[in-house]
Amino acid sequence: MLKALRQELKKAESNLNHVQAMKNAIEIAERFAQALDSEDYESAQELLSEACEYSCRGQSHVGPTAIIASYKGNGDTADSKFDSVDYESSVSDMPDGTALITFVDHFALKGKSHTFRCEQVLEVDNNGQITRIVHRDLPGQREALTEFMGV
Repeated sequence: MLKALRQELKKAESNLNHVQAMKNAIEIAERFAQALDSEDYESAQELLSEACEYSCRGQSHVGPTAIIASYKGNGDTADSKFDSVDYESSVSDMPDGTALITFVDHFALKGKSHTFRCEQVLEVDNNGQITRIVHRDLPGQREALTEFMGV
C-alpha cells in the first residue's frame, strides 16, 4: 500500500513538474514575443541561452548575438521596404511542453495593407532560457507577401 502511494505521489510530482515547465515556457515565450513585437532586441536577447539555436527556412543561427542579428535584420528590412509596419503576436502551449508563438505582421505600402502570419516553436529550459527556436511558415503566406510587395 505504501509503495502504491509513493508511486502515485511520484506520478503527481512528475505531472506538476510538467505543468510548471509548460507555464514557464509560456511566460518566457510571451516575454520574448513582446520584446520582438516592440523591437526591444536587448530584452529578447537576455532570454536566449548561449547555445540557443534558431532554425529558419533552411538556415541555422546559433547563440544570442547571431539570433538577434537575424531578427533585427528582418525588422530593418521591413522598415526599409514598407511605409509602416506593426507587429503583434499570441502565445499558446503545445502538448510536448514547448510554446508556440504566432507572429502577425501588418504592413502598409502605397496605400494598401497586408497581414503576414508565421509561427515559431520555442523550447525553454528549467532555468527559463530559450534553447531552441524553430520557424514555421504558414501555407501561402510568403507567396502572398511577395505578391503584395509587387504592388
